Order: sequence, then structure tokens, then C-alpha cells
Amino acid sequence: DGPPDTINSSSTPIEDDETIVTFGAKADMTQKVGVYSQIITFTAVTNPVPPPTVVSVDPDPTSPGETVTITGTNFYAGGASSGVLSVLIGPSSVGGGSSAAMRCTDRVVISNTELTCTVPELEPGIYPVIVKTFGGASNSDIMVEVIFVPKMQDFTTQMCIDMPVYPSLPAIPPVGSELNLMDVRDNRIYKVRKLEDNKCWIVDNFALQPTGSSMVLDSITSDIASGTYTLNASSIVNPNVPFSISGDPFQNYCLNLDTAIYTHKCGMAYPWTTAAVGTSASAGNTATNSICPKNWRLPLRADFDTLQTALSWGTGTGVGARINNSTWRGLFAGVGAPSPVNQQGARGEYLTAYIYAANSLISMNVQANSMSTGNGMNTTSTMTVRCIAR
Repeated sequence: DGPPDTINSSSTPIEDDETIVTFGAKADMTQKVGVYSQIITFTAVTNPVPPPTVVSVDPDPTSPGETVTITGTNFYAGGASSGVLSVLIGPSSVGGGSSAAMRCTDRVVISNTELTCTVPELEPGIYPVIVKTFGGASNSDIMVEVIFVPKMQDFTTQMCIDMPVYPSLPAIPPVGSELNLMDVRDNRIYKVRKLEDNKCWIVDNFALQPTGSSMVLDSITSDIASGTYTLNASSIVNPNVPFSISGDPFQNYCLNLDTAIYTHKCGMAYPWTTAAVGTSASAGNTATNSICPKNWRLPLRADFDTLQTALSWGTGTGVGARINNSTWRGLFAGVGAPSPVNQQGARGEYLTAYIYAANSLISMNVQANSMSTGNGMNTTSTMTVRCIAR
């Protein structure tokens, strides 16, 4: 007349300090009908593996929605696979901020010493970063600063008018002549400057690309008058030279023409019809829609001509270095036909919104000792995109 035996017991650790325990029961069909009970004893093993440590967080400062790389030790918690249960950022200790810790989302454990995750929607402040594994919680003395980054899509004509001009070097730029703005479509941050042509430019090579096979662009966040456009990853070429800076393998940089060191992001290479979100490549067409953020557009030939004059680039010997080192930060990401992209660091091909002849566009071509804005590039070639404020 005893209770049934228990069989197949198991435990599964989940987030933080919670554990799910499951077990089955073997019933003796010869027992009398009744209610039986049995005491089940659990033995808890505390910290069978060493706790993790956090050594660094990059980038710092960061902003909500941005991916950070966390380096440290014991992320595998003594095993051959991830033992990370959670990554917490907070609470803030300096400079205001949220009063409670929040989980870092979309975490990916790359190795026993490295993981990535997405910064949660925290208020600006300085926060500790804590990794929890089967072995316990990490140290809490490694801090990251969370800052607010204005949205690229909120930039207006009046904001451009009010910005002071970013002067040619070596003059010291006045406060407010450079902004860091975030494209909300992928949370990428770009530098924006009002240059001596009195126009506001994104002075980084454009780099929008889907995280999967495609992404849908709409009129709310993109330079599209109405409707939507499906941006396919297969139409975009990554021209980046593999290079790690500050230990971050996910940042891509181009070769600096003068100093032969990697200093700038390459961006992506786009064929004209993709950059112009499906506009027909017929002679005389000017793209009025583009992959640029809302309130930004593809430049015209006249925009490049005015910029060339305003920044005194010239066209002959040494023009490549002058453009590369100018306040426009010309980055030579090469050109593809359409793939792969070649001549990184030696040639920049910047597309415009205008089609000169059927399947032939006007672009700005820059090499070490020559520069021209003219027609001839095929619309299937992949080139660099720069956006200018509307």
C-alpha cells in the first residue's frame, strides 16, 4: 500500500535563478484506489562552475537599439556551449537614467570570451553590465554610457538652415556644425555636416542592408513619396575590406588613400535601380525616391559640382587625397560590375539621381589624380551612395 515510484526526473535551468524540474511516476495497477503522496528530495549544487567576468563593452558610449560586443571570461560556464542565462544593463549609478536593470536582448554568445546583444530602451546614463550564467553573476564594475541619439528621419530643412557651417581644415569646427544621427531602419549612426556649399550631407558612405533576405521600406521612414519598396539583400554588394579595429570584427573600414591605414567605414555598394527604389532606368529619368532616410535624397550632378567648387577640390594631381581628407570625408569603396567590388582605396564611384541615357547614369568618379562628374557608368554597376538633406 505504498505510493508509486518516481522515474525519469530531470532539471532544466532557465533565466536567472529559476529551474524547471520534471519527473514521471510509475503507477502500480494492483494498488487500491486512493490518494497517495510522496516526499521528493532535491539536492541543489551551488556554483559548480566559476562565475563569468566582464572585461569590456564596445562601443562605449552606445544607444538604445545598438548592438554591443561584450568581452570577458567563462561565458560557456565550464561547458562546450553557452551558459549565459541573461545580460543585464543597469541600474544607472551616474548621470540619471533608469532606476532598474533591463535585459539586453537578441544576445548571441560567440565564444567563451565574447558575446553580442542589443541595448534595451534605457534612459541616458551610465550603467553596469552584468552577465549571468550557471556559475552566477559577473562583476558589476564595468560600465557603459547610454546616450540619446536623434533620428535621421526627424532632420528638417530648418535644422539644416540653423546649423553652422563645418569649415575646411585646419579651422576649428563650431559647436553644432556636426551631428550624429541614427537611421531608425537599422539603428546605424551617421555623421551629418553642413559643408561650405551650405548643404547638409551625410558624410559617411551609406550602409543600409537587410538583416535577412529582404526588408520593406515605407514612406514613413524612407525617401519614398508613397507605398513601399522591398529592398533585397541579393541586390547589395558588401565592398568592405576585412579589418578589425578596437577588437570589433563587425565594424568594416576602408583603406585611407594617403596613410595606408584603415580609418573609415566602407558602406554598401548599390546598383542604381536599387538606390532609386525601383525607378525605371530610362533616359532622362531623375529618381525622386531613394533608399535614403526620410527627409534625405540622392544627390544631383549639380550638388557634386557645387561641392567640388566650394571645397576647392580641383580635378588634377592629388585630387583624391584632397577629397579623402576634406570635410566631406570622401571614402573610396571601389566599384563593382556588379560584384565583386574592386579598387577599394583607389577609386570612388558616387552615384547620382540622374539617368543620362538608357541604362547609363551620371556619377562622380574619383581616383588619386583625377576627378570627373559625368555619364557612362552602367546602372547595373554597384557604387557608393551619399545622401543629402532635402
